[in-house]
Amino acid sequence: MTPSVSPERAIVFDVMAHPRLSIIVANFNKSAFVEATLRSALAQGDDTQIVVVDDASTDDSLSIIRRMAENDPRIVVVALAENRGQSFCENRGLERAEGDYVIYLDSDDALAPGCGARRLEIAARDPDADMWIFPMSTFTTVPEEATPAWTPRDTDHLRRVLAHRLDWQLMQTLWRTSFLR
Repeated sequence: MTPSVSPERAIVFDVMAHPRLSIIVANFNKSAFVEATLRSALAQGDDTQIVVVDDASTDDSLSIIRRMAENDPRIVVVALAENRGQSFCENRGLERAEGDYVIYLDSDDALAPGCGARRLEIAARDPDADMWIFPMSTFTTVPEEATPAWTPRDTDHLRRVLAHRLDWQLMQTLWRTSFLR
């Protein structure tokens, strides 16, 4: 006779096995940066999935991505046979995202340690929202040389997005996955 598992226990198990955050990385010929980008994504926590969509790179970035994926099951690699562009890559990544929330990164971006957890904490305080926009810093060589945080001033972000007047970067946004789909 096999032991039975209560439905409540099965639900708890499923939630713990499910990533809370999916980070989608579009890559094209960024071999000099992609490893640092992925390390910053991996540092967001054990319940984070990283979906990397390589847009038919001609440099060695795909081999770097695959090597890192071999050592960490949180990294999912999607290698395109032909170059399709960033939006296509982001949509392919969304198809593979398993997390409740999504952050998009370019393959030359980096997330600060704990950034994902802080964003998820803020999202939990506002369960009716589907997107949240956060400050960011920029750097030219290494993240430690980052400029002061850049914070959007406008409060009606959705209206500005719909009017094609973006005053923030895509990586600044945390999205509810179900909203994007």
